[in-house]
Amino acid sequence: MKYLVAISILFAASTAIAVDIDPRISHIADRLSSTDVYTDSARFSMTMEAMSTDVGYDVHLAQRRAEGDTLAPCSYIIRWSDSENGRSGGFAAYYHGNLFRFSGRKLTEFHAAEDTTVFRPSNPSAGMQQTAQYAYLLPAFIGAELRKMAADPAYTLSFNPDTIIGGRHLQSVKAVSTHNGLAARTINYITDRATSLPVFLEIVNNPGAPSEQIISVAYSGCPAHDCGEINEQTLAAMFPEPFTRFRSFRMNVSNLSGLPLPGFSLPTTTGERYTRAEDDAFRRPTILAIIDETATDGAAVESLRNAVASLKPGADLILAFTGNDVDRIEALAPDMRQGEHLLMSARGLARDLGARQLPTVIVCDSAGMVTKVLPGHNNQLASDVIEYIDSISDNS
Repeated sequence: MKYLVAISILFAASTAIAVDIDPRISHIADRLSSTDVYTDSARFSMTMEAMSTDVGYDVHLAQRRAEGDTLAPCSYIIRWSDSENGRSGGFAAYYHGNLFRFSGRKLTEFHAAEDTTVFRPSNPSAGMQQTAQYAYLLPAFIGAELRKMAADPAYTLSFNPDTIIGGRHLQSVKAVSTHNGLAARTINYITDRATSLPVFLEIVNNPGAPSEQIISVAYSGCPAHDCGEINEQTLAAMFPEPFTRFRSFRMNVSNLSGLPLPGFSLPTTTGERYTRAEDDAFRRPTILAIIDETATDGAAVESLRNAVASLKPGADLILAFTGNDVDRIEALAPDMRQGEHLLMSARGLARDLGARQLPTVIVCDSAGMVTKVLPGHNNQLASDVIEYIDSISDNS
């Protein structure tokens, strides 16, 4: 537990308690902070003037009191999804110095026993366990935030003991942050009068400005079953696929077969940028080749290019080189052909996909689904690519 003690002073400074807080607000903050076990679901929506459609997610919240943990006010599991618009979801989970985050088919983890860096608060940001997606919706975090705002001279807090919504008598705490005499942010916490648990939350950033952003969160008020003790075993049981297939240190590019190719964005050798989202389709079957230009000769690259060019009815080729030496890359792939894309700085992409042996060739159908992965040096690479692309064409 040395790592907890080492940064406890920093954490305590970030949650300073105001002496002159309204006792009624203090009571709500105390009730929220002392919540032992909590589960609920909520509907999150965000509206901006510049956005054509609202962003909405279903969020499932679970927290357990964490005695002696100086890094966060509670342990938690947060899941989010958007079944209405088909956007991929994810989860964040934290317990006693261990943080897990899953999104975009990648599970990353951080452990304070190994490295406290990401857990340390630093102005103006708190540690990653404090800023995980939707963590601010948890009762324990709301309690801590109320006290933090009460100690901040930029905020003015007010209490309404009887806020009526849908015929229901509730209580509310409104926080207004001002900058140069103007309201920069307003937050309205509406809570149950008996339990002080959250019922509704509204955050307005830049109120009245063209960049105004409105976040609304409606809690269901229907607690689910207790998630039980939060630990790695619990998480692995709740999320078996991320823990077995997409854990960062276990991620292997071979596991992509049968899945959509993850999205990525890389610079081209001509100073532009190639970007695709995970759900994007290709105009025709496409081969992504991740290549270390310092360890690959021109003959191998040319062989692959010729193989793809010979395919009927045709396929596109994305050559993603790990470095950024434009002269070297263009020497390996001169005279770019129609349907070819020459990208660089792909070392991060190779890491994210788990491509440890280069070159790695990923064959995709026109829907963007990975049909075959060919990792590492292969003397039959060109003929293998032709075979797999032909099989896609035959089945289409």
